[in-house]
Amino acid sequence: MTTLLMQDAEAAVFARQAGLTDLIAVRLRAAELDADLARGVRPEVSVHHALRATQLVAMKHRLFLAACLDSVIEQALHPSHRHFANVEVSVQSVIAAQYDLSRLAAQLRHPDPAPARGIALAQVLLTDGGGPLYRPGRAAALRRAAEDAWLALDPTTVL
Repeated sequence: MTTLLMQDAEAAVFARQAGLTDLIAVRLRAAELDADLARGVRPEVSVHHALRATQLVAMKHRLFLAACLDSVIEQALHPSHRHFANVEVSVQSVIAAQYDLSRLAAQLRHPDPAPARGIALAQVLLTDGGGPLYRPGRAAALRRAAEDAWLALDPTTVL
């Protein structure tokens, strides 16, 4: 079981145990919860949001996202004839946004604690099949999405 610190409507903090059904619900609703967190929903609003935020901020997950970004860049720069993904990235957009994507990957690897919102933005960037990473002609939107995630992760940025 995982113990979470939650906040009620009156801003009182309390501890809540998350059980197996909560973990299953978070797994099933991960994309929805990621989108909420990326939009700025605070993790303390629900047990499911808090659990998902805890999963996202784990260094293991951050390193995984950084490796995915590196892989996307590598595949765009050095395409192979074999495609394993169900959805292909927009090669031209990735090449145009290479600097921003690399900078985001580096920030994800940084050992300091990171806000769940920034990691959720990176998660959504990589997993939203209708997002700028996968749609041709969306290089500017991809650069902006990577920069938004980077800014949300940068502790010196005031949002």
